[in-house]
Amino acid sequence: NGNAQWRDDHLKLEHLDLLEVNSYNPIQPFKTPLTWGFNLGWRQEAVHDGVYSDEKQHGVASFNAQVGYSLADYERKHICYGQVQTYVQAGSNLDKGWRVGVGPTLGCMNQWFEKFNTVVQVELPYWEDQNQWNLRLNTQWQYAINSNNAIRFNWDYEKQNHLDWMKSSLGYVWFF
Repeated sequence: NGNAQWRDDHLKLEHLDLLEVNSYNPIQPFKTPLTWGFNLGWRQEAVHDGVYSDEKQHGVASFNAQVGYSLADYERKHICYGQVQTYVQAGSNLDKGWRVGVGPTLGCMNQWFEKFNTVVQVELPYWEDQNQWNLRLNTQWQYAINSNNAIRFNWDYEKQNHLDWMKSSLGYVWFF
């Protein structure tokens, strides 16, 4: 999974997931409510010279893993989850060249109609390098054109140390 954006008069890679696995296993007969996942990739972070920035973003190598619980309705059209997430990042614009974070994640995935779904997720990592919480709100609306193609709208908000930023994007998704 990857995403590039046109920003500051040039094309910029927003994120590239090399390996991403998420297992949401809601409470049902013969199942446990355990949810887990991990991600290995590269992403833009709102950090500049080791400090949170509302103006600059820089690329970091990123690994995160999460574990928690999930609940779903009988038809599995609405799945909500709560997790503890750990983060390890490395990059030249981080204070020591790396940083570690941990914090809660809450979210819901909803299938509203046959071709329309949404995701809302709140993350609250605590970064050890800055000794601060970092609020992250991610929302996604997706319309499936067919089983291999979709149109996706994202709106994201982030806040730390009384600084914040938000972004929105419209994209095309190809599933293979």
